[in-house]
Amino acid sequence: MTQTTRGALIFGARNLGRAIIETLVAQGWNVAGAARSDETLANVTAAGALALRSDITDQAAVRATVEEAAEALGAMDLVVNAAAAYGARGPARSAAARSPTLLRTRSTAGRSRPRARHSRSCRARAARWRRSTGPRR
Repeated sequence: MTQTTRGALIFGARNLGRAIIETLVAQGWNVAGAARSDETLANVTAAGALALRSDITDQAAVRATVEEAAEALGAMDLVVNAAAAYGARGPARSAAARSPTLLRTRSTAGRSRPRARHSRSCRARAARWRRSTGPRR
C-alpha cells in the first residue's frame, strides 16, 4: 500500500495559522503558509513550510496562491483561512463559492464565550449567509 503525502495551504500564518502549520508539518503534511509580512513568511519557512506571499483581501491573489501551492505541493487536501476577520467577508469567501479547492467554513468562536455586544449582528449576518448558500449537504 502506498502512502501519499497530503497537502495543505494556510492563509493567515501568524498566530492560529502558524500553530496549524506546525501541527501539520509535524504530522508529515506538505504545507504552504500564505501571509503578507516578511516576518510572518520567515516564521513559516522556519516552521518547515513553503512560504507564499498573498493578500486574502485580493481575490486574484487568493486564486493565484491556491494555484501556486498546488503546483509546488501537489493536490491540496486542506485549505484554511486563518487570516484576520476582515478577510472572511471578502475574496476568500467568494472564491470558495466557485472553487472546488477551497473549503467553506463557519466560525464557531463566539459560541463558547460570553456574548459580545455585536453578537446580534453577527447572528443576523450568519443567518443571511446560510439562506444565501442554500440547504446544507
